This record gives sequence, C-alpha cells and structure tokens, in this order.
Amino acid sequence: MKRIALTIFVCAVVVAACAPRQAVIETGVSATLTAMAPTSVLPAGRATSTPAPIVQPPTATPAASLAPTTDPQPSATEAATPAPAATQGAIGSPAPTTAPGLPALGAPIFADPFDVPGPWAVGDTDDSTVTVSGGVLTYIQKAPGSFSFRIIGRQGADYFTQVTTTLPRGCGAGDKFGLMFRVQDTDNYYVYMIDCDGRYRLARYGSGASTSVVDWTRSSAIKRGRNAVNKLAVLAKGNDLALYVNDTPLTTATESVYADGRFGLWVGSNVTNNLTVAFDDLEVYSLP
Repeated sequence: MKRIALTIFVCAVVVAACAPRQAVIETGVSATLTAMAPTSVLPAGRATSTPAPIVQPPTATPAASLAPTTDPQPSATEAATPAPAATQGAIGSPAPTTAPGLPALGAPIFADPFDVPGPWAVGDTDDSTVTVSGGVLTYIQKAPGSFSFRIIGRQGADYFTQVTTTLPRGCGAGDKFGLMFRVQDTDNYYVYMIDCDGRYRLARYGSGASTSVVDWTRSSAIKRGRNAVNKLAVLAKGNDLALYVNDTPLTTATESVYADGRFGLWVGSNVTNNLTVAFDDLEVYSLP
C-alpha cells in the first residue's frame, strides 16, 4: 500500500511540473498610497544594470489572453507622509504649441518634473519600491503576477494629461504600466496602459475588478525593448476619452462612469522580477 501511494505521489508531482503556465495570473496585493487630500487644480471641477530580455511579439497567445481574469483587491499598506508640493504650471500661461497629431490645448495648470518627491508617496513596500531622484520617478514592481500604483491628490474633470515613460532595464511579455486618471479611490478608476508587446489598453476598475473599455490592441507607435521611451497621453472631456502615444492618436472611447477624479501611476509585472519603469514630466493642461 505504501509503495502504491508513493507511486501516485511521484506521478502527481511530474504532471504538475509539466503543466503549462498561464500567461497572466495577477495575484499580488496592490500597494496603494495616497499622498494628499483631493485638491482641485482644474477649472470646472535607480534602475540596476542587469538587462532584461527584449520582448518579441507573441506568436501563439491571443491578445485577450494577457488580460487578467481576476484582479486582486488592492489594499493600503503604508501611510504616506505629505511632501512638498510639486512644481505647478501657472494658470493663465500661454497655451502650448502641440504636435500635429495632438488637439489644441489650453494653459498648463499642473506640472511635475519629478525633481523632488513632491506629492508622491515614496519608499518601499512588500511589492514595490518608488523613489524620486535625478529628475525621474523610478517605480520598481518586485514580483511577477502583481500590480501596484501611486495616487496623488490633484484632481479635475476635463483636461489633457501626459507623462513620459522609460524602460531602463527592458521588460518581458505581458509586463505593463500606465497612467491612472479620474481616480475615485483605490478600487475605482480608469487606467491607460501599454505593455511590452507593443499594445495598449484602456481599463475601468470598479470595486477592484477590471473591465476593458478598449481591449489590448497592437500599435506600431509604441516603442519596445530596453531603454524604450514612450509618452502616454489622455484627453478627457465629458464622456469622451482619447488616447495618444508619442503624439500619435490611438483610439477614442465614450465612458460615463467616472466624471472626474485624481491622477496616478500604475505598474504591473507579468514575468519580470523587479520590473522597472521611470516616469518623467507629468503634465496637465486645460482644454480651450
């Protein structure tokens, strides 16, 4: 009897070891830190030197399979200490000159060059580390299969916002990062993300679970590989949302769930240990 039981156990171990790994299983706990109370600013309303592999487009896995089936419930794991306010663009400044693919913009109303921590909650948690140094905010997501984010108190309704991202170490298939907007709280928000396979997605989180407003879509305008630099931008005007990358229009969507809210930075690792994303030049403009 003992010999039979031992044989069954060995077979079970072999089968488990050979089982295929699901493309994305996000089971990590999201560390959410809010550094400031909501503050209306709108009218109306370092990386290590170890390289990571350069990602090639997936061949067999359909795009939809990289979206998680169940998202973890985020929890506040650290109380943040307010830091000095970030540099702000003066309300009433001249409207900026925009690239041909971008809409006409109003005056700059908020800017953070990440020269100082400003309103961001920096430091180390179980699943992530955030630092501000050398003119960038460096965000490290430690373990595969998890995501986390940082939220600031700046909020508004209608605006154009953009942030520049860099991958100093590269990343792997399904790793993703992006810009949160119209954030209500830690469970309810929009996030525009891109991944290391050259795709973008617009997701709405409600009660901690995600719904694709725009499902994963490939774009040649997204730069890939180690040291890839991508500028992500969102135009939010009423129920109309528009996404841009590197001054290139990607898509539009109509959404009425969240009319205003705060901003945040979002990072999710699928396969990479210590996924590192550097954020720079977060800017918010009014609309004409």
